[in-house]
Amino acid sequence: MAGLRRELVGGLVPDELCERAWRILGPIQQHRRRKPARMTVKRADPVEQRDELGPLDHPRSPPPVWTWIIPLLAGTAVYFAFAEKLELQEGPTIWWEELLEASPALMIGLLYQTFVLLPLRMLFARARMNNPVLFLAVSMLAWLALSVAILHWTNMLSQGDLWVDASVIVPGLVVAVAFTLMDRYSSPR
Repeated sequence: MAGLRRELVGGLVPDELCERAWRILGPIQQHRRRKPARMTVKRADPVEQRDELGPLDHPRSPPPVWTWIIPLLAGTAVYFAFAEKLELQEGPTIWWEELLEASPALMIGLLYQTFVLLPLRMLFARARMNNPVLFLAVSMLAWLALSVAILHWTNMLSQGDLWVDASVIVPGLVVAVAFTLMDRYSSPR
């Protein structure tokens, strides 16, 4: 109360004015000291927590790099085997020509992992579903739908050549199986 009686300029304020001020300011100061009630609405993570990398089983954490590389190389190897089987000419080829045959598989496999497998993995992690068989089934179904659509739009499906159909379908299935296995065994138990 003595602190309220001093005026900023240095003089004293009459007691009656101080009592009125105390009656007005007292409840306000007590209200500020109370702790706010807990809110039931979940707040967004602060920026510091959002930018941190979480554990492997966290929905927003990406899988390790080798979980991406090994399935991509496995699918590319399978595609390359089919491409070699479909080659018409037998003869000497330069190594970079062989590498160019594998580049479409690398690109499509990377797009499949980026736009199908990773969002699907995040969806399964958020839903707390740790079922690799279901993940594999959904990812293979997505690849089958995508590859059959591509074969249909390019009129390759109507030609009836099983090697061409298999060269499109099988590498994606290998990528899905390898990604599921790598993700399953790279995550903590």
